[in-house]
Amino acid sequence: ETASGNQRPKIDLGSNLTAGVGQPITLTVGVTDDGIPKPSRRPPVPGETPNVFAGPNVRWSKYRGPGNVKFNETGVPITNGKASATATFDAPGEYLVLVMADDGSVLGQSQGQNVPGYSCCWATGNIKVSIR
Repeated sequence: ETASGNQRPKIDLGSNLTAGVGQPITLTVGVTDDGIPKPSRRPPVPGETPNVFAGPNVRWSKYRGPGNVKFNETGVPITNGKASATATFDAPGEYLVLVMADDGSVLGQSQGQNVPGYSCCWATGNIKVSIR
């Protein structure tokens, strides 16, 4: 969004992780952002969770791997430059966890559907997790 000066967030994914089957593991990423737009809470769109946080946030999902992954939260606000979630994996193997950092403008631009509809201002990365 060159007109507003808004830049996409930058993600520090940290290192690869290892855990056991069924053992909760904490996923943490560092995120820096330019502060545009200003964080806020907005009214929900019909069918959406009330009090949606429209500000810097991270969403977690399984990208690849042999089993299911359960996250304690799939979307969390970025606090003091970090975002964390706990994940539990139900089968051994190699997984990629998709991290999407959004500066809050995605929610406003996608009418609350949580789907990036344009190139700014979100970023993605993958955390490699080995489950034994």
